[in-house]
Amino acid sequence: MEVEDKSILVANGITKEQAVHMSWKELSKVDGKMYDAYTFKIDGFFESFSDFKKGDKVKVWGKGGANESYPAQSELDKIELTK
Repeated sequence: MEVEDKSILVANGITKEQAVHMSWKELSKVDGKMYDAYTFKIDGFFESFSDFKKGDKVKVWGKGGANESYPAQSELDKIELTK
């Protein structure tokens, strides 16, 4: 949903159109639904998320646990672009 230089926000259960055309705040206000969402931050393994863009379908692994914020936050372990 959001791609920045050192962090990426991913949400499960949304369409590509929602990911591309809506911000996280807009999506949260549409139906009040709590989406399975995580913000992953780079911990030196990757230089940046420049190879990814808003709307890409990805598979992501976090390093260690995630904090209890919403969306949850974790350090990135691995990320793959999927089809």
